[in-house]
Amino acid sequence: MMSKRTIHRINHVIGYIFYVSFIVYLILSLISIIQKSVELGVGGIILNILSLILEILGPIYMIYFLVQLIDGFLKIGELAYDINAIDGQKKVSVIIPIHNVPIPVLEETLVGLTKQTYKNFDVWVGDDSPDKILRKKYENLCNKYNFTYFHAENKKLKAGMLNLVIPKTKGDYVIFFDVDHVPTEDILAKFVAILDQYPEYEFVQAKYGFRNATNVLHVWSAMTTSQIFCSQNARRTFGAVLFQGASACFRRSGVQNIPENVVIEDYSHSISLMTQKKQGYFLDEFASQTLLPSTLDHQMSQLYRWIKGQTSSFVAHIKDILMRRLSFKQSADLFFTSTIIFGVTSFYGLGFVYGFMYLFKTPYFRAGGLDEYSQIIIPILIMIIYGGTFAIMIIYFIRSKFLKLKAWHVPFYVIFGGLASPFLKVAAIDGLFTSLFRVKKVEWNKRLKLGLWGAFFSSIGILFLGLTVISTLDLAGIINYYGMNFYFAIFLAVGFALTFVLPFILMARNKFQTADFEEKHIFH
Repeated sequence: MMSKRTIHRINHVIGYIFYVSFIVYLILSLISIIQKSVELGVGGIILNILSLILEILGPIYMIYFLVQLIDGFLKIGELAYDINAIDGQKKVSVIIPIHNVPIPVLEETLVGLTKQTYKNFDVWVGDDSPDKILRKKYENLCNKYNFTYFHAENKKLKAGMLNLVIPKTKGDYVIFFDVDHVPTEDILAKFVAILDQYPEYEFVQAKYGFRNATNVLHVWSAMTTSQIFCSQNARRTFGAVLFQGASACFRRSGVQNIPENVVIEDYSHSISLMTQKKQGYFLDEFASQTLLPSTLDHQMSQLYRWIKGQTSSFVAHIKDILMRRLSFKQSADLFFTSTIIFGVTSFYGLGFVYGFMYLFKTPYFRAGGLDEYSQIIIPILIMIIYGGTFAIMIIYFIRSKFLKLKAWHVPFYVIFGGLASPFLKVAAIDGLFTSLFRVKKVEWNKRLKLGLWGAFFSSIGILFLGLTVISTLDLAGIINYYGMNFYFAIFLAVGFALTFVLPFILMARNKFQTADFEEKHIFH
């Protein structure tokens, strides 16, 4: 039986073979386009090159993450540690930042901390809620469990509160939990053991489970998050483990000056640590059980903030990357992670370029005389690669025992991902412009105009379904416009993905109702 390392090497070799094949295809196709430059004209050359780039963009991204997920599934770089070897001398300070949160949710987390097997710790609840009555309730709750309550005015979001509380703590290690992360009983001991026994690591990020998965929207969130955890396993091998905001433990030296006034402070802080040659370890064990978004609006708002934040943080650190303050593998991983939405939604752009080529009857040329056959080969290839990525993620999800997966969860995951992707592309573009133009106003969970955007996307989708019918009739010879073409494949994909956005929003808003957090606790 092959070892994990052998499978790891084979996995990467196959990945490199795919990349070389795409580079060869790109070069030969460019040669074909140049050879036909007279026939194409300037506009035709531009459209052919644009469509060529967009054709291979999606597969390049998906191959990268397929290779990474396979490494993650193998748990490459997993370390052994011994809880029994710790002496309990290291002081741990636990920080829970809150803002207008429900009392029962906070109490569940505090109760979880009282059950810890590791005893040398203190807990700080950092609050910037404006409601005086609510603040008094928080203080009384903290006193009930002998934990420290700290309140201060704060206009710098979560990172601002952390930077206010951290200097007041005395722990050798600092642990972050969100208000809804109920810790497992032995997690503090595990964090201490790893940092004690492996001094090369600055922090430990663990995965978290989900305790309120009652509908398919919850399951979609859980599956998406598990994919991130699987990738974290692979990032251990090149020092690019990401801090995910909660269920993480740092040495005190690793929590100085957490970036403020940014959309997601954890991602920015991860990059800052990498520039200092500090790395984290990913513990593929459950540190806590958290609550998932109960409503579509909450889910999309959270996703929008994460995607926008990743993109803007990456752009803000471009100088560090160009000055080689990070390794090549770290820089490459940050690039793919931060811009993934541009890769997985490249078929939208391809659909528009194909649309112009079809409407203007632009000839289509590719390598090896494939020409219009590439229009059907590329989508099939994307589906195969995506299928492999999806299969690995599902196996990891099941083996990790996040939730019990049911048959209808899988198609819902695929459908919801397709319908959510246009919103997330807008988020990535928003993040790009936020960073480039140094927008100072930063919002936490932004209330999105889902209905308005949904109507816009659905209108475009109907147009593409119309193009699907026309191009299909054209291929069949029923109408005579462009002639031989396979544009219908992408037209259908774009049309299907966009047309049903608005109906899905209306249905999901009615179906998924708030259970744990009211809207006043979400949008602020």
